[in-house]
Amino acid sequence: MLKDLLNYGAASQLYFGYCTDELANRSLSESDKKVDNVPSSVIYRYNLIKKMNIPGLTYCGASLAVGDNITVRQYFKLDQDRDISNYEFLICIESKKDEDSETKEYYTVNPVPKDGMYYVEMTGPLKSFFGNMELMISSGYAYKHLYYSPLNYISKVHNKDSVDPKLKSFVDAMYWFQYQKQQTICLKIRRKLLQSRMSSYQRTQPSV
Repeated sequence: MLKDLLNYGAASQLYFGYCTDELANRSLSESDKKVDNVPSSVIYRYNLIKKMNIPGLTYCGASLAVGDNITVRQYFKLDQDRDISNYEFLICIESKKDEDSETKEYYTVNPVPKDGMYYVEMTGPLKSFFGNMELMISSGYAYKHLYYSPLNYISKVHNKDSVDPKLKSFVDAMYWFQYQKQQTICLKIRRKLLQSRMSSYQRTQPSV
């Protein structure tokens, strides 16, 4: 995972133009510096055009930022004869009720005006990278749900007719770093479960 972290750091430096003369992966071999493309199966699966059928409100797209958490901004265009205060935006937060079940809670957020549009910011833990973030919008008459994954953003980058090569390299490195991190976490969980089962098995064995 260290190699993927260093490559992600280097791709970030190149994309944002920060300390490009001292890249994070400079100590790696040329072969280790090579970052594979995001798998085509992932691009195909998440290459979706997000639409919302809300009168007076048009969905325009999203931006993505990944740091200690994942932040997605969903952008909307409001018709001139509409009032944004007539719409309610709610973000779904999943939380564990106990070890075997999860609950959903919805929190109201205020849309922020920017460049003739409005955006709603959704922030979630890094585990959301391979999952969906849920936004619910009410027009006063009905609720509509918008599910968005960071992989939707990555897929869109790959399917653009014209895209900055540095951005493409950045999302590729981001994907593989997050993928390897998830694999490491899953491996630790499996080991912990195995140790727990072995311990339980040993306790149930009769003394000889």
